[in-house]
Amino acid sequence: MSSAAPTAADRPGRLAELAARLRIWWTMLVICLEERLAYRGDFILGTAMRFLPIVTQVFLWTAVFAATSRSDIAGYSKTDIVAYYLLTMVTRAFSSMPGLAGGVSRSIRDGSIK
Repeated sequence: MSSAAPTAADRPGRLAELAARLRIWWTMLVICLEERLAYRGDFILGTAMRFLPIVTQVFLWTAVFAATSRSDIAGYSKTDIVAYYLLTMVTRAFSSMPGLAGGVSRSIRDGSIK
């Protein structure tokens, strides 16, 4: 067994091997980041699109009350209307579960529901 120290001739081969390994790891890192950002980007865009109508309604009622000289419309203030709208949106979010009926009927059909 010879445990000779690496010579100058061995260094270029080791450097090339190290560079190849680093390129592989770098490629894997880039691919993993792209996958994670793709799904997070979809989540962020979907969340923004869900909140856009809510924000639009709040701005709409703010503009309606700013355009009138009265502090209430049919007995409701701007705060009352915005609070009512936000409460209905939150209630609707909890009460409507997309895919629930389809999932239950599919479970009944294939016999997996107990």
